[in-house]
Amino acid sequence: MNFLSKKAKSSQLFSPTRRKATQALKAGQYAEAIKYYDGLIETNPESVSMRCDRGEAYLFLNEYEKAKEDLDIYVNKRPEDERGYYLRGIANDRLNLRGDALNDLSRALRIKDDNPLALEALKICARHNYDFGNHDKAFKELNLILQRSANDTWALETRGRMYYENKQYQEALNDFNSFLFIQPNNVNILELRGTTYRKLNNSKDALNDFSQALRLNPNDPNILIKRSKNYLVQKRYSNALGDIEKFVHYGGELNASVLKNRGLIYAGLSRHNEAIADFTASLEKNEKVSTYKRRAQVYQILKQYKEALADLNQALVLDDSDKEALIMRNQVYTQLNRYDDAIKGLTKTLNANPNDINALSDRGKNYMALNKRSEAMSDLTKALYRNPNHVQALLTRAKLYRMQEMYSEALHDLNDAIKIEPMNPKLLRKMEPNNLDAICYQAEIHKEQKNYEKAIEVLTKGLENASGNKNMLHLYVVRGDINRLRKEYEESLKDLDEAISLNVDDMEIDNDESTDDKKYNTLALCYRGSIHRNNKNYDNALKDLDGSLKNDPRNIFALCERGAVYRDKGNFKDAWNDIENALKLSEENEDYLE
Repeated sequence: MNFLSKKAKSSQLFSPTRRKATQALKAGQYAEAIKYYDGLIETNPESVSMRCDRGEAYLFLNEYEKAKEDLDIYVNKRPEDERGYYLRGIANDRLNLRGDALNDLSRALRIKDDNPLALEALKICARHNYDFGNHDKAFKELNLILQRSANDTWALETRGRMYYENKQYQEALNDFNSFLFIQPNNVNILELRGTTYRKLNNSKDALNDFSQALRLNPNDPNILIKRSKNYLVQKRYSNALGDIEKFVHYGGELNASVLKNRGLIYAGLSRHNEAIADFTASLEKNEKVSTYKRRAQVYQILKQYKEALADLNQALVLDDSDKEALIMRNQVYTQLNRYDDAIKGLTKTLNANPNDINALSDRGKNYMALNKRSEAMSDLTKALYRNPNHVQALLTRAKLYRMQEMYSEALHDLNDAIKIEPMNPKLLRKMEPNNLDAICYQAEIHKEQKNYEKAIEVLTKGLENASGNKNMLHLYVVRGDINRLRKEYEESLKDLDEAISLNVDDMEIDNDESTDDKKYNTLALCYRGSIHRNNKNYDNALKDLDGSLKNDPRNIFALCERGAVYRDKGNFKDAWNDIENALKLSEENEDYLE
């Protein structure tokens, strides 16, 4: 540069026009400043510093292309100066040139990070780094912002949202707490903190935040639907339904999610038909596994098991590995008496996880229903070996022991169950002294111990108070069998005739589980047929034993008794057929042959 150009540059630097341009720029009079810079640059196009100043003025006038044009010239001439990178980086950000913005601002911060624009630069870098998936860099930049300005609400909100999206809910909560300490009535952050509390299973504090947000903005549909979900979690179904009604009133859309939630609320209120209608409407908008499962649950409550099975099958078409749907389908198979299908499903579960205690317990229950007692006992005992406190396995094994007339063992399992769940009302009722089910247990135990007189006493006392109760059937059958064993056939026949003639359909149930009417009717026929055989009344014996075996083809005692009738009548072919079938069912049937 020669002497004259240096002199011209020096004179421009201190010229009145340059001072006016600088003053206008500092005062925020950007259009005025640009007019001055236009004239200055026209007379001295080589001046890069004035390009930078004009670029700054263009930037604040939102003329980003022109700003970038001036700043490109400045950065090319002054690559070591951070100011150009800061300004061009912001211009690139406004032009949505995110990569260029990130490069410029990162370089500016490396050159000099105490520039007045550094805070804005850090915010832009944090935002773009997060968008590009550079989460660690974004967190680092947000941390730097909060080190410089601890009360920066943008940084607190942004970092909190990032923590939330990364499922770091406690860290998110800390940032939202800090934000609300500064701005306690910010509706958006109250809503977001409430949602974070929900993720942390803190429905109480979530409710407080949603309610405070609604006090500030009463008609916000988004907050109403979130509070409704929170009420649903708390099983406050009427409150939840009220919020959904307000949500709809204030313009909220009944989309698939809202319909599903309202269906859950109706189910909680035992308004089952309305629940099914909402689940159905939700599925028409969006087929989801969870919605099929929830509708199946309502169908189960209504004992519409075929419909429940159809829903669970469809859920498994959408996701064949959904564990809950598989468990529910096995339960429905059991409820439909499709025990083989239930066992097949449970076996598949156990092949994948041999230590699944619930599956072992459920498979044991299904084996028991098929009268496969050894398999049932094996599964239930394995389940209880792995978890001695599994109440359902204890109750099922107690029932299995009872089927095998092992009443002491059954009572032992029931006592263990009540020790584990001492406040379980179902178990407490089973063990009350005047409970007819408990009386049946006591009598069966006395019978097992051959204390027949005591058993008769207990049963007679129970029958005095059993009028109109389904357990009458069980009491009559047990007393009839005891009298049969005592060879008091006339008394036995009275009890068994009474048991067979009972119409139990309209009677009360003494506990939460219905008595097995078919089972005890089958036993009554079997015992009465045995008495008829002893009395040589073979036609009536065959009629009763045929009826018993029609209900329970695997009844070993009935098979042996009928075989004896055929033998006494000289029908050795049918007699041998019954005895062979009995032998296949039990290796101990030699006792019956004698």
